[in-house]
Amino acid sequence: MSIRLFLPYVFLCLCLAGTAVAQSARPGMGAIPYADAGGTGVTFRTWAPNATAVSVHGSFNGWGSTPLVKEATGGLWSVDSSRARVGDNYKFEINGNWKKDPRGKRVVNSNGNSIIYDPQAFNWGSGTNFNAILRNDLVIYEMHVGTFNGEDWLPSTFDECIEKIPHLKTLGVSAVQLMPVMEFPGDFSWGYNPSDPYAVESSFGGPDGLKRFVKACHENGIAVLMDVVHNHYGPTDLQLWQYDGWSQNGLGGIYFYNEKWKASTMWGDTRPDFGRQEVKDYIHGQIRMFVEEYHIDGFRWDSVYNIRHFSASNAWNQAGSTMLAQVNDWLAANHPDVIRIAEDHAFDSPVNFEAEWDHGFLN
Repeated sequence: MSIRLFLPYVFLCLCLAGTAVAQSARPGMGAIPYADAGGTGVTFRTWAPNATAVSVHGSFNGWGSTPLVKEATGGLWSVDSSRARVGDNYKFEINGNWKKDPRGKRVVNSNGNSIIYDPQAFNWGSGTNFNAILRNDLVIYEMHVGTFNGEDWLPSTFDECIEKIPHLKTLGVSAVQLMPVMEFPGDFSWGYNPSDPYAVESSFGGPDGLKRFVKACHENGIAVLMDVVHNHYGPTDLQLWQYDGWSQNGLGGIYFYNEKWKASTMWGDTRPDFGRQEVKDYIHGQIRMFVEEYHIDGFRWDSVYNIRHFSASNAWNQAGSTMLAQVNDWLAANHPDVIRIAEDHAFDSPVNFEAEWDHGFLN
């Protein structure tokens, strides 16, 4: 009897030992839900070129470890999980350190987990039929979501801002420019300290909240512009920092400059390394996401001076200018209706901005 029980157990162990985890053949970065001929699940992929081991932990595997496989090129690690589902919490473990997903589109909060999000699930309805506003007809209202319609010392949400759209129409507003709504530490901020550049601020209502706001604005003939921050990230709650464990000079690692004079900004030593193709792809990917998944109608780039110059020496940063030109050229070619605005230094050299804030008027 004991022999009959033992042999199947050995056979099962041998089968499990022979089961190899494979890298994903599906495209995309971050956590990408799939439903195809191969089944349903989620592809996980992250850039960690200096890692020796990467795994994903989440509510879908009981916070156990599902290993990712290093791909042949590009410093990428990936795996398909048939157990993971939209709404599951997760984090990557990289060389023993747990990290949020740099491309995570939804988070619990700036200190919490990433959440698997399906960008295709939102019902846009008539919100897809918005006609672009002519440049000469723009009357822009700059909006801070958290204080626009809040009560009782709580940050207001996108849904609460929707309630005030009739007020905006009576003012003659044709476009709303949102101050940064990427995830930031805590619930109260102007937003110029993004911790998660791909995630929409959780206290405002997250990604679906932003989509509801854009849809409502479009249904009322109002465009939505977005303020984006790529001259620095964080500096707090910033899990991009030393993401795969590598760094030089005690600085930020693969996403950032690792020479003090290049990394330094007035907000911390967190200037992205615009000379790395993967970092340029990361920034371009964020802009593309907001256009194609959120139907954003334009961007105002914060402190372009600190993208085109190194703060400590005021030296010219050609890599920053090249990145701006590549993103703006792509927008002009693929989404010409999307408006391209710089806070400052738009025209130091041609990078295809259309407009610049008037600082004399502001001050």
